[in-house]
Amino acid sequence: MLGWLSSNLYTTASVGFAIALNNSLGAGYGQICGLWIYKDNEAMKGYPTGHWTNAAVLLFVSAGAICLRLYYGVENKKLLRSAHQTGEVVVRQYKL
Repeated sequence: MLGWLSSNLYTTASVGFAIALNNSLGAGYGQICGLWIYKDNEAMKGYPTGHWTNAAVLLFVSAGAICLRLYYGVENKKLLRSAHQTGEVVVRQYKL
């Protein structure tokens, strides 16, 4: 996801900011939530709360990635259509 994020930004400043924001918020909140969803009293059962919560979040992220892929595809078609109408040779498209 970091590769996809950084390849679809226009300036190096925005790439650096987006990656730093993603790492700080994602890693920070993920570690805090990990303390609460992996409970000590569920160790013998295999931490079902933690694993099911992780599965739900991964499903949510997968759905978001699919939606983003579809959105980028639609935006690329719009960019190519407008470039064809204006006669532009080089068009900056989103990476799929």
